[in-house]
Amino acid sequence: MTQKISHRIVVATALAALFAGGVANAAIRPQQDDGDRPGKEQRHDRRKAAQERREDRREAAQERRDDRRDWQAGRQAEPQSRDAVRIQRVVQAQDARRRDARDDRREWQQDRRDDRREWQQERREDRREWQQDRREDARRDAQRRIAYARYRQDYDHRMRSHVQVRIVPRYYVRPGNYRYGYGGRWYSTSNYGAEMLRMAVQNGYREGMRAGRADRYDGWPGGFRDSFAWRDAAYGFGPGYISRADYAYYFRQGFERGYDDGYYGHMRYGRYVNNEAIIVDAVLGAILNLQMLR
Repeated sequence: MTQKISHRIVVATALAALFAGGVANAAIRPQQDDGDRPGKEQRHDRRKAAQERREDRREAAQERRDDRRDWQAGRQAEPQSRDAVRIQRVVQAQDARRRDARDDRREWQQDRRDDRREWQQERREDRREWQQDRREDARRDAQRRIAYARYRQDYDHRMRSHVQVRIVPRYYVRPGNYRYGYGGRWYSTSNYGAEMLRMAVQNGYREGMRAGRADRYDGWPGGFRDSFAWRDAAYGFGPGYISRADYAYYFRQGFERGYDDGYYGHMRYGRYVNNEAIIVDAVLGAILNLQMLR
């Protein structure tokens, strides 16, 4: 019985001690919170003071600006003499004209640059379109001009063969026995030169007839100037008796007539001899107009 009473006393004492400690802790926390409060108030006071100083600086700067504007307004409002006003107006007008001139020049330069860029762009586009059209035309021509392609290959083959076997002997060139003229001028040549001129017309006539037939077979619009052989005008040429320009001129004269006969399928300027087309003597004489010199 005595032990139970003692045990109860110990438990009661422990509970009392725990309760007293809790009360003490509760009493201590408010004191600690009260100790932190002065620090927060100090920081708040410092921020408030800094904000007030910034506002004071802004107000002072605004007052200085206001004072300066008032001073400038008062200075402009001061009475001036007529001469000073007139000079000021003249200066202002000159400044305005200079500004307008600068603005006009800048606009003109900008417009010029824009126009140049647009022109270059249009030129590039036109060139691309022209090249594209040219490629398409060449592709269509290659598909349509089968006979002309064969004629071109045959011409190139005969041209190479002619160059390989051509040998020009070193004949004694006699004094000029003939004269011929074209383009408003007259030239003299020997018997060998006159024969070379006849060959130029005959070679041109045969090549023209071949080219005209090829265009007719392809259904191509007639035009001897589009033929490669007419532009080249070199088949059968051998140096030593006449110039290259003279040979080309008479070659093209024969080519034009041969092309006409070949394209339209008639023999207006030539005839066949041993299955070979030659230009008739009357037309040949009219083209050459050779005159013998005494």
